Amino acid sequence: MKVYLAAWFSSKNETLAKAEELRACGIEVTSRWLDEKVAPATLMSDVTEDYLTQTAQIDIQDIDAADALVLLTVDPENGPCHRRGGRHFESGYAAGRGKTLIICGPKENVFHYTPGVQQFDTWQETKEFLLGCYVLEYASKKS
Repeated sequence: MKVYLAAWFSSKNETLAKAEELRACGIEVTSRWLDEKVAPATLMSDVTEDYLTQTAQIDIQDIDAADALVLLTVDPENGPCHRRGGRHFESGYAAGRGKTLIICGPKENVFHYTPGVQQFDTWQETKEFLLGCYVLEYASKKS
């Protein structure tokens, strides 16, 4: 199973730790944005337009390579403000491409109520769901 993790850029380090948890369980994480050398607090104005264009293309390739997208969310009423919003584009793109969309955390917008979207309150619940999918995928390949 291949998963793309989408989250706000400033949470890159926390999201990378989640990616390592999944990798340790045999799930491939396609999110190369987690390996970017710029700091989590980097502003878009701190990098070149070429860098941003290249990064967007890589993210699209990584979503295309995944079976599912996990969107890590925050409480839209009380959570910190995340101005960039790339994660919402990523989840919309993934949904449009027919990928499984999994929300980890609260539903942040109307599209998170779309039929077929999976939602879990915690990372542990999300990880257990992904592991269940991985086991089913592995079992179907063996038979």
